[in-house]
Amino acid sequence: MVQNSVGGHLTMTSTSTRLLQSLSVSKPVIRLIVTAVQGHLQHFSDGGHFVSMLTVLLSTKSMNLNVSNSYLTELYDRFLTIIVEDITADSSKINIDISSLKQMTNFVKTIIGRKPLCKLNPYDLDNFSKLLVQVFASYLPCEGRSGSWEENIYIIPVEGLPVSNSELYQGLLLQGYQLPQTAMNNVRKVNNQIPVAVVTVSMTGDTEEIMDAEYEIFNDLSEEKTVLSRIMKFCDRCAELNVGVIFCQKVIHPSVKSYLYKQNILPVERLGSQMIPFILKLTGAQSLRSFTVSLSDIGHLDSIEHQTINKKSYLFLKKQESPVATLMLTSDHEESVQELKVLSEMPSLVEEFYCTKSAILSALDVVCKSLQNIAKTVVKDSEEGKTDCTYHHFWRVPKEVEEGEVICSCGIYCLENTELVDLDNVDIGNPVNKNYKKITTVL
Repeated sequence: MVQNSVGGHLTMTSTSTRLLQSLSVSKPVIRLIVTAVQGHLQHFSDGGHFVSMLTVLLSTKSMNLNVSNSYLTELYDRFLTIIVEDITADSSKINIDISSLKQMTNFVKTIIGRKPLCKLNPYDLDNFSKLLVQVFASYLPCEGRSGSWEENIYIIPVEGLPVSNSELYQGLLLQGYQLPQTAMNNVRKVNNQIPVAVVTVSMTGDTEEIMDAEYEIFNDLSEEKTVLSRIMKFCDRCAELNVGVIFCQKVIHPSVKSYLYKQNILPVERLGSQMIPFILKLTGAQSLRSFTVSLSDIGHLDSIEHQTINKKSYLFLKKQESPVATLMLTSDHEESVQELKVLSEMPSLVEEFYCTKSAILSALDVVCKSLQNIAKTVVKDSEEGKTDCTYHHFWRVPKEVEEGEVICSCGIYCLENTELVDLDNVDIGNPVNKNYKKITTVL
């Protein structure tokens, strides 16, 4: 929770991006770290907490070393290169069976479970993770469905409901619309389907939207009335094509809406540019950038219904075998490192940096201990941080669990608790030890 010393807005977040934006920092060193982390987040959009902790730990631990800062800077840079090369090597990659619901769900749980403000109990975490896996698997691009996953799923957040109310809707939910029920009952249909037109220009009579058109204006007519007259003719043409709904990205003039209701055509306005691509994909309609429409521009819906969710009105647009869906996310509130290959490279490092083996090992010890400390930060009071000698993964095991199988933090491997080693007993800061263990911190 972040709030200034005299009160004001209270920010509740577990996201480093929002946290850093809320901070007012004056000390140059801290400001430098904050700026560096924000730069990392802008480039990668993730890992802000990890970079923050690693930077602070490396800085503070380095102060106690009898090694020149210039040497440390170059050594840390080299260590980073070695680590990145190791964790991106084929030997470090994990094969995940995306056809396995259990394995995919466990993987998703490790991501969602690290968000404290979600306040998910084990039951809700399991169900919510299964829902996300279902959504991901159901709407991957395939034969008959184009576009990326993000283009097929429209996500809306809803506050005031528990996470267990999150749901996937086959179709689109439009928030904030409550059309007259009589008009919805009398909407035009053809062969049990509702023909629709999608307009992306303003229907208020603004001439700026149709600058490529030429009109002859008489003295007793205004530009607005002339354009409105053209819009009315467009509405008549839609009625001839049995259009039942006109979706408009922008605003529809009140007189035009009234005219459409009389024609049993539902006017849905102010949709915005974000929603239009989903509506076009769902209905199969073509976007109309002028007031000219033909039969090939018309799309279709199976039904349009009114729904109330948490005292808010929604229009539910449905179509059989819908190519798009709406993921409603509900909430009560708003708001890898592998073994370091240093011993084999020790002679070349000593020669390159003109420093002693002890200096290199001291710098390496700082890196290892910093990573170990970061791993410990994700362990709760009711848990123990452990690792294994087979997969070298990170495990968070409840203290009351003495025997039985437990799953690693990334949800991929399952081992007996007796096969694990306490994180505190792993001397990863001593690379000279022949029994040197490697550990992947899943953060």
